[in-house]
Amino acid sequence: MTKTLHDLGEFPLIEKIRQFSPWKKGEVGIGDDCAVIPLGRGQVQLVTSDSLVENVHFLRQKIHPFDLGHKVLAVNLSDIAAMGGTPERAYLNLSLPADLSTSWLDQFLSGLQHLGKCYNVTIVGGDTTGSPGPIFINLVLQGSMEKKYCRLRSAGRAGDILAITGRVGDSHAGLQLILRQGELTNWEIVDHDFQFLIDQHHKPTPAIREGQWLAKQSGVHSMMDVSDGLQSDLQRLTQASKVKAIVSLDKIPVSSSLKKLAKRFDWNAQILALQGGEDYCLMVSVAASSFASVARSFERQFHKPLFPIGNLERLKTGETDGVHYIFQKQKWHPKANSFGHF
Repeated sequence: MTKTLHDLGEFPLIEKIRQFSPWKKGEVGIGDDCAVIPLGRGQVQLVTSDSLVENVHFLRQKIHPFDLGHKVLAVNLSDIAAMGGTPERAYLNLSLPADLSTSWLDQFLSGLQHLGKCYNVTIVGGDTTGSPGPIFINLVLQGSMEKKYCRLRSAGRAGDILAITGRVGDSHAGLQLILRQGELTNWEIVDHDFQFLIDQHHKPTPAIREGQWLAKQSGVHSMMDVSDGLQSDLQRLTQASKVKAIVSLDKIPVSSSLKKLAKRFDWNAQILALQGGEDYCLMVSVAASSFASVARSFERQFHKPLFPIGNLERLKTGETDGVHYIFQKQKWHPKANSFGHF
């Protein structure tokens, strides 16, 4: 029987591509948030790429084109943030149906440009093609930074404290609301908590400045963005760093809006926070001896907490990297994983 991509899965597919993609000494290739290419004189170039496909990543009738333009750039900016870098220039590739209105395109480009101005990012190239069906959007983003500050997900160390820079689960909750908008009352549609969660899904805020600041703290070892769901991304970090993680489910931070609507719709807020994707905060591992100082300085700098959720431990003989969860001081095993393509 022929094996399909459904049988293979997304992450084994990435591993298969990696086997055909050798890179030069000093470079970081497939497996981190960005490719890292030496430029000389202690500088590196960062390169990342993300694609958004209609009916997979967004529903055209459910998102304003301005917000979609924002999101296309934001998800790439988040990768640059995860390395601690500075974004610079973008290449936009569009495959569009011929009957798409020029008004839609103008608003999409305005949203992209508006966020780009916030971080001094300009579009310098790309490609356009027709599409016989859904809209396909790809953006390649370049950035740069000093090599000594570049933070890789493979640099986590046993004894580090794991922390995230924001609350998680809001984006996935927002998606659930978007999918059931036809069921909502007029009062619910204008409710602050409903709109807050929908905005978190449609217009994420990349943690560029937080990433740049954290990368320069000597106690910070590894860093990555939380894009595919905390559960999946925890697994990726432990695999890359060859350690195991002990994570307290009840320490994973969730917003008051998510708590309220979880009660309203009978959702499990902690499971949404663990398995929902597209939150785009950062996950860091910090030396235990430095964490209190880093967390205090982070809160003074950004007026929000750095949330500790667990710690990294050395693998014992015969153990493999992975994540172990604790809930109310008891071992806990998740029943399902975060979203995966195919």
